[in-house]
Amino acid sequence: MPSLHLTIHRIRDLAIEELVRQAQKLERDDALHVLNFTDVTADYVSRGVALQLVYLGHKLFNRILPLTIFHLENRFGRPDVEKLVTETMSAHMNLLTQMHFARLAQMFPKSILTVEIEGEQLVVEFKNGHKAIGPLHEAKTELFHARCAMLYDLPEL
Repeated sequence: MPSLHLTIHRIRDLAIEELVRQAQKLERDDALHVLNFTDVTADYVSRGVALQLVYLGHKLFNRILPLTIFHLENRFGRPDVEKLVTETMSAHMNLLTQMHFARLAQMFPKSILTVEIEGEQLVVEFKNGHKAIGPLHEAKTELFHARCAMLYDLPEL
């Protein structure tokens, strides 16, 4: 199925284009640097197209897009496919949050449950239930890392 193969390849390209757009919106050099270490794969599965973005072993994005063979082979359906890829990625992926998660997960392996940005605060929730909260502009400082280090191996709440 050459047209199916080309369409899967196009979906992968659309995902890369959306990732670049999100990185450019952040206007940060480290966001564009992430792209050099991000693997993007798209494969056809029974329920649609499995799209996955992996940054240094951490899944930034992993979704199955509900696309049938008809959508993929129909040349007229491609604008809909592009819209689905970009809207799904925009709705389910915050690149800045994922960058912080990947960086902190290397410092505190298997300890972080979630990383979220709430307003101007970075909130790191550890698997033990404790949360490290600090200003977003301090996220890469020794002070914030020390705050995380004090909490990540405490007993569970």
